[in-house]
Amino acid sequence: MRVGWMSLKLIMDKKGRILIPKSIRERLKTRFFRVVLRRDGVIELHPLYDPLKLKGSVKLGISVEEIEEAGEKLITKRNL
Repeated sequence: MRVGWMSLKLIMDKKGRILIPKSIRERLKTRFFRVVLRRDGVIELHPLYDPLKLKGSVKLGISVEEIEEAGEKLITKRNL
């Protein structure tokens, strides 16, 4: 994929929705985004990807089970 900037004019409907064109949605390959409202009034959409789709692409030296256990311990510790 080529890196570059794209500028589009989008219109918000009466319910506050903005349609992201299909070509962009297909290119991003995700339906989840983080919305950031900057202090200067600019809205940024940051795509969020499913970490499970990355399984096997990164070698951590730790198993998925160990990561899950560590996460469970952290959650339990925070709730105490």
